[in-house]
Amino acid sequence: MTGAELVVSSRKWRAADGTSGTRHIVWCPACDAQHAPTDAWEYDSNAYSPTFSPSILVTGGSKGIVCHSFLKAGVWQFLSDCTHAMAGQSVPAVPVPQWLIKEQQ
Repeated sequence: MTGAELVVSSRKWRAADGTSGTRHIVWCPACDAQHAPTDAWEYDSNAYSPTFSPSILVTGGSKGIVCHSFLKAGVWQFLSDCTHAMAGQSVPAVPVPQWLIKEQQ
């Protein structure tokens, strides 16, 4: 990663009932898939080295996995209850794929 690539892609949304918010997309290197924290998570607004809290928990999906992690200062901290190969590891965040950013626009 060169430091100029987005680790978080954010987009405002508005539903037909008038509710609105922000959807954030991050790419999980363990799941090789997107995770999408919403306004319910605290986000430091750093799209290049982000921190979200509380933890991000993703279950199920097409691979039937559990991915429980923190993303702090641009580093994924995968917790021990993850069912993927990166459980218990800390790894640098990766850029959101360009195709996903374009799809979000």
